[in-house]
Amino acid sequence: MKKTILGIVTKSPWPKGRRGSREKQDWYQTCIDAVCWKKVVQNAQIVVPCATQPTDGQREVEYYVQAVKELGGEIEAIDEGYETVAQIKIFGRLARERKSDLILFTTFTHYPRIAWICWWNKIPVKKLVVAWGIPRPREACTDLVLIFLYPMLDVLGLMDWFITKVINRRLEGKL
Repeated sequence: MKKTILGIVTKSPWPKGRRGSREKQDWYQTCIDAVCWKKVVQNAQIVVPCATQPTDGQREVEYYVQAVKELGGEIEAIDEGYETVAQIKIFGRLARERKSDLILFTTFTHYPRIAWICWWNKIPVKKLVVAWGIPRPREACTDLVLIFLYPMLDVLGLMDWFITKVINRRLEGKL
């Protein structure tokens, strides 16, 4: 039986700047969805890659590990991927190496960008599952801009330059 990777694409879960309870947050909803899918998809494993850590908080991946475990699931945390493109490429690599199907879980504000990245980079994603929850207001605005910016950066060959800028910010502990 073919394996399936249930990949959670991270969306900065830190409480600062967020509104509402943790359980209603967009990032938490991706965890709920992944755990629910794990119950019905045979031979599946929940995976989250992320190496981001703010200067004033815990590592991003730890929020996901804690949430999935609280929801009764098991999760493989991979300490790689400072930004979205790297995370998607990690999922693609894992799917090829493990000869697995790939199902990705993302927030509704992140979805258009994830769909573009998968298409542009030929990531063999079987399904994108969109979680509905409360986004961090600042990130919702950024995501709106990035929906249009990512394709332009890719077409113009500037994505590596942009990713370097993002990684440098993340290494400084910033979103």
